[in-house]
Amino acid sequence: MWLNLAWRKDPKFGSNTHSAEFNLNSAFPANLNKLHPAYVTGFCDGEACFHLAIGVNSRYKLGYYVNPGFTMALHKKDEKFLLLLKEFFGGVGVVKSSSRPNIVEYRILAIKDLDVILNHFDLYPLITKKEITYCSRKPWNVSKINNI
Repeated sequence: MWLNLAWRKDPKFGSNTHSAEFNLNSAFPANLNKLHPAYVTGFCDGEACFHLAIGVNSRYKLGYYVNPGFTMALHKKDEKFLLLLKEFFGGVGVVKSSSRPNIVEYRILAIKDLDVILNHFDLYPLITKKEITYCSRKPWNVSKINNI
């Protein structure tokens, strides 16, 4: 599979047109239903988000809950990729339409399912600032936090 790109420089700096061709065969093996783990990490590095939801709930001792999550939001034309990503991570999480127009989201919110993501990024580490976010949240045992 090849990806062909063409772009034009900003008119302020000239009007040259450039193009490039990339071989995606290393990212997408012969079986296109499988993603390469390093490709998944790189894509998540650019497009995914780790987050914490903190809210009020009287069922907890302190009256608050803390829930971690992993989310990736893409244009609806890329829904097939998000389904492949869900399959890559063992089927955990959900792919659904966003409240934003033309956006589809892959979300993992269950604490037990996040272990799949954490294990993957331990084997194939993130390399951007997102690694700092990942490392700072990984040690949290949210089930213990919620039982305080």
